[in-house]
Parts: sequence; C-alpha cells; structure tokens
Amino acid sequence: MRIATARQLAQVITAADADGRSSVRRAMRKLEEQGLAETNGKHGKELIWNLTRR
Repeated sequence: MRIATARQLAQVITAADADGRSSVRRAMRKLEEQGLAETNGKHGKELIWNLTRR
C-alpha cells in the first residue's frame, strides 16, 4: 500500500514554485467519491491518502 499527504502529492505533480495542495485535495476527494481513493489517518493536520484496489 502506498500512501501520501496532499503536500507530498503536490510536490510530485506540480511545478517547483507552485503550491498545488488545493488542487490535489479536490482531485483526491473526486477519486474518493468514485471509490478510487480513501483517507488513511492524518499526519499532523493533513489527511493521508491512498488509492483503493477497486
């Protein structure tokens, strides 16, 4: 199982000078609605996300 916070995901998929956490959070929520992602606890205040097997 691979897990990541919105900050970690944003660092991987956005430009170095951009803060893409809001976009990542919106995208992960959409995936969650479709049953493709779920939260797996928190790291500080940030949710930890993982993709489902579905």
